[in-house]
Amino acid sequence: MTALVTGWPTTSEACQTAVEQSANPDSITAIVESLKPVREFEDRVSRVLEKVRPVTVAILFDDGGFASAATGVLVSFDGKILTAGHCVDAPGTKFTIMLHDGRKLPATSCGVSPSLDCGLIKIDKDSIEGIQLPFAELGWSSAMRAGDVCLSLGHSGGDVNGRSAVARIGFIVDPISPEYGMIRSSCLMEPGDSGGPLFDISGRVIGIHSFIGDSLNANYEVPIELYRRYWDDLQKEDTFRGHSPDNSPYGLKLIRTRGMGPNGHRNSYSRRRRSVRVSQVSSDGWANAEGIKDSDRIYAIGGENVSNSHQLEMTLFKHYLLGSKSVPIRLKRSGEIKEITLNFSKLPLFSNASEKIVRGVSRSSLKLTTPNSGTSLKKLKAKFSQLENALDDFS
Repeated sequence: MTALVTGWPTTSEACQTAVEQSANPDSITAIVESLKPVREFEDRVSRVLEKVRPVTVAILFDDGGFASAATGVLVSFDGKILTAGHCVDAPGTKFTIMLHDGRKLPATSCGVSPSLDCGLIKIDKDSIEGIQLPFAELGWSSAMRAGDVCLSLGHSGGDVNGRSAVARIGFIVDPISPEYGMIRSSCLMEPGDSGGPLFDISGRVIGIHSFIGDSLNANYEVPIELYRRYWDDLQKEDTFRGHSPDNSPYGLKLIRTRGMGPNGHRNSYSRRRRSVRVSQVSSDGWANAEGIKDSDRIYAIGGENVSNSHQLEMTLFKHYLLGSKSVPIRLKRSGEIKEITLNFSKLPLFSNASEKIVRGVSRSSLKLTTPNSGTSLKKLKAKFSQLENALDDFS
């Protein structure tokens, strides 16, 4: 496996060197054997990178003779590319797409939502005639858990001749961030990475690079569920707003407010204890049928605090994908705590979104199939520290 950081030996190389140079090979061999899960993880990452690098493309702009770049990911055989909304600029914009092998093809932007930061670009049909394009499988970010391993790819720094997309390995910090309802990961982003894919350890796209925050672990990704939901809008050469951040497809309008914790207690100081206030309920929607009223404050779904419409929707998706037939929703009305139950069968939004651009993948296979804690980065770090200490003893 090629080291993810230039100059670092791979696990196998380090272990082999340790055995060859050690005065006590048996001791080192025992340590090497204990690192078997690390080598297996390394091999798995290598296989995933071989799978996902060809589907990651550079999006080239001609800025007065200077070629700058963003990143996208191929998701269909006919050249549809998902990217961030801020990379697309406007519907009908012309781009050049650089494939993994260096070929450059003309493309045109289709649907874009600045508020959701979603965009789609399609390679011109005539340019791909006779070409078999690779494309990525889509996963579900709402099925991820904090600590799950993820892979980030992007064309950092723009179009660099002879260099494929840069890969970074990290973990999910928060699958549904309370600030924005986006994925938050530890995979660093740099200029040029915008619009690039975030993959789970099975090589499925779970998010699209959007923006960074103030800390190294504040890297935010647009959840892939939003691309599924607005797939039809993304096909049209037009700008669309979507339901975020003020509206919801459940027959109500939502406003983020401060002050509610999971138990309904006020807390004006914690960002994680906001609620979502219902500002309007339509007469023909699910919310009205379930008895939700204007000014209700929704603060927890399945015991998890929610603070904005993105987070609310991603939390519902997560429970749906885990096989739940229903989920409890806690709200506060006129000082009284109430609980209602959402039956997913009453809300076709979920089943419809689940079918969008899923190619032969059963819903059951989309559940929590990410690696368990045995392959967490924290345990890998401990194993490497163990090897490092042993090598120091023989130096």
